[in-house]
Amino acid sequence: MPAKRMLKSLHGFEAVRWMVALSGVNAKELRTSDRARYVELADELERWLGISKDPLLTAEVRRLRQNPAAFQALIDEIAAIITAVADRKKFSFHYEDGHIELDPNRFETGAARALSYRFTAMLDATVNVACDDLNHPDSLRVRRCREQSCGRIFVAARRSQLYCSHRCANLQASRRYRAANRARRAERERKRYESKVRKRIGNGNIKIERRPRLKPGT
Repeated sequence: MPAKRMLKSLHGFEAVRWMVALSGVNAKELRTSDRARYVELADELERWLGISKDPLLTAEVRRLRQNPAAFQALIDEIAAIITAVADRKKFSFHYEDGHIELDPNRFETGAARALSYRFTAMLDATVNVACDDLNHPDSLRVRRCREQSCGRIFVAARRSQLYCSHRCANLQASRRYRAANRARRAERERKRYESKVRKRIGNGNIKIERRPRLKPGT
């Protein structure tokens, strides 16, 4: 399958299938026997991780294309995760400031997080879990109210909601209405003024003009 078509499918369950296939790859043997497929796997890894705009990680992917041992280390870690899921066992990965834990037995219960993080610093835990919870299309419902006098951040009840409340929606609608009808309203005021002046001076043929506004300081 062409690399470009494969890259487009690396999300959701297709990504799971890709990880399962990758977990059985021997990077050193593949680089020797099928160089094109080896490079293709590196491209797929870059797309799967979503790091195309990260210069440091993109540079690491370029190095992986030349280093089967480093590539195999990543494959082995993915294989460990896949094996844990298949055997319904916990997977834990330790890094510098804590570790991440995946429990396949919680995938269907909904009782608690199947994916959890353990940190040594509260700030790390807060930022990591917040970003993890926000990494979902529903987070696009977090919006800032479009009413210029408000600007409050809120969670939209529906995708089309632009204002935090009926009050703000009505304020914006009134502002748009006044802007759209400003010229018409000014014309009505001018005619009302002319009628008032004519009644006072009793001359229907006189031309009435308003005095121009004086500039400040004149």
